[in-house]
Amino acid sequence: LLPSHNHLSERFYEFFGPGTVYDLPLNDPYRQKGGPKAVLPIDGPWRHSSLKHFLKNVDAGKEETGSETDCQIDGVTKLAPLVAMFAGRPEMLDKVETAVRVTQNDDMCVAVTLAAARILEHFILNGPDPNVLNVVLDQLKDPNRKNPQDLDNAVIVKEKLSKTTQLIPEEFTTNT
Repeated sequence: LLPSHNHLSERFYEFFGPGTVYDLPLNDPYRQKGGPKAVLPIDGPWRHSSLKHFLKNVDAGKEETGSETDCQIDGVTKLAPLVAMFAGRPEMLDKVETAVRVTQNDDMCVAVTLAAARILEHFILNGPDPNVLNVVLDQLKDPNRKNPQDLDNAVIVKEKLSKTTQLIPEEFTTNT
């Protein structure tokens, strides 16, 4: 099964840390401010912000290795293999949360990633479903839901959006 937080930290450090293809001057987590800036798009290996925070936290010997300030969407990059492996099992959300918190220990990032994991799990278990957002919203509102997060209510924004099931708004699909 999925390794522990410490084992994942070690593996991430070995893959992204010093002496790897990611260890470039532009990717250095200790690079001084005001140094050379990246020319976008990046051509080659890149360490995004949460990985740089992660490397610094590991180097500092911190128990919690994830960035507490990076709330970018990076967390969802870890969820597909975990959801595929654990879909329908009660520990699925715990496994996803553990993996995300290795590099991103931001509660909003975790809540959003877990909502995305619920959506993917629903598709894996049930196939295509235009009602998936409502199903996941109902899960997030359930006081007895699996792996509740304090910020689950912040994720529930869909009700402020259109109730239509059309994925691409008409104004983007008409030739006028």
